This record gives sequence, structure tokens and C-alpha cells, in this order.
Amino acid sequence: MGISSPRAFVMGLVAGVVVVGAPVGRYAYIVTQQKGDLESQVMDLQARNGRMQQAGQQLLAKAQQLAKRDLPVSILYRQHVLFVTGAQLIIKNNSVSDLPITAEFDRPDSPSVTREVVVPANGSVTQDSRQGWAFEPGDSIKLHNPEYRDWINPSIRW
Repeated sequence: MGISSPRAFVMGLVAGVVVVGAPVGRYAYIVTQQKGDLESQVMDLQARNGRMQQAGQQLLAKAQQLAKRDLPVSILYRQHVLFVTGAQLIIKNNSVSDLPITAEFDRPDSPSVTREVVVPANGSVTQDSRQGWAFEPGDSIKLHNPEYRDWINPSIRW
């Protein structure tokens, strides 16, 4: 079967493209739209994955902290000590070796203070206004040693 004229060939080609091209164009639009939807879903899943990993790391850190032994200390507060403003904190080491700790003292209306303290074996140390912190009701205390679980008192009451 021969082509009768170039014009008929072009018309047939155009008709074929229009007839076949319409569904192909619609299909291409749907594929592009679905690709965009899938990319959006992938980005959402990646964000969720990042949040889940962060939450998992926080849980692991808490579990590691809880798996440690308690800090071997006893804590006492004394009020009305001569030459001391505020209360006095006494940290007693209940272990047979010296205990280095980082002590953080915080008050809602002032900057926190951090002290490095070594409590002698079976001994004690005091912290009060003479060491730069006059303890008041509502102060929070955190004692830290990497080998032990942190000792935290969120609010002193006496």
C-alpha cells in the first residue's frame, strides 16, 4: 500500500499522533503526578525515620543511665550554721575509695553553678555560702560521676 501524497502522509501521521498521543500524554501526566506523590512520601518517611532514631538514641541514653549503680552518697542539709548564709549541704561518700563528682547547683532566678568536688573515702564535704552558694528552698542539685547514676534533687525542701 503506497502513500498517495505527502499531504496525506502528514495528515495520517498527525491523526495517529493525536489518537495515540492523547492517552500517552495523559499517562505521562499521571506518572509525573504519582512520582511527585511518592517523592513527598519518601521525604516524610525519612523525616519520621530521623525522629525515631533520635528518640531511640534518647531512650538508649536513659537506659544506660538507669543501668548504672546509684551514686554511693548520703546527702544532708543543715540550717542555721554559724557563719553560713542559707543552708549547708553535706555530701557523704559511702564507698571505700575517693569519689570525684561534678556538683551542679541551680536556682530559678540566678545562673547555675558547677563545682568539681572529690569526696574522700568514707568521708564528707560541705558546700555552703563559704564555697560560693547559699542554699535556699527551691534550689536544685545534681551530682554526677560517669561511673554512677546521677543523683538529682529537683527542689530542696526543709
